[in-house]
Amino acid sequence: MYTASPPTPARVDCRDGQFRGYRAADGLRDEFRVGLRQALDELASAYRRPVGDAVHVRRIVALADRLTREHPRALVRGRFRIGPAQKALNLYLKYQWSAGWIPMPPHGPFDAVIMGALPYRHRVSWTQLDTPEGCRALVAVAKTVAGAVPLAEWELRAYRRRAPAGRRAWRYT
Repeated sequence: MYTASPPTPARVDCRDGQFRGYRAADGLRDEFRVGLRQALDELASAYRRPVGDAVHVRRIVALADRLTREHPRALVRGRFRIGPAQKALNLYLKYQWSAGWIPMPPHGPFDAVIMGALPYRHRVSWTQLDTPEGCRALVAVAKTVAGAVPLAEWELRAYRRRAPAGRRAWRYT
């Protein structure tokens, strides 16, 4: 009698033919998405009042650790890094803020577009970022570049200036 085995990660070959990690089967990926959405919904309620940078970074680390614990088989090398965790949380908060549901978040998402607005020597691959210190360092550099403008506002403006035309979903002044 044939019985189906549980989904297992599949090998991923990149264009250059080098092995980079594992890709989760569709069921695991869907479970991860549900878990991420649930975690973001829970965290968003904690942002109904202004939150400082230190608390925000701790929550990003907690999000990465939670999803790593709950969904290791759905993740490359079993780890949800801090870089993707900060992008997910900050992007979610950016939408919540833009809709008027929460006050201004501590900062916006750090991705390739925003990294391009930072001085070259401070640019890192946000997808590889996996330390709270690295996250804090990015925030410090962005604050220096932003000057007196709050980081969430600066991110909106920097994204508008730097994003390719097809990625500019919003119109900013």
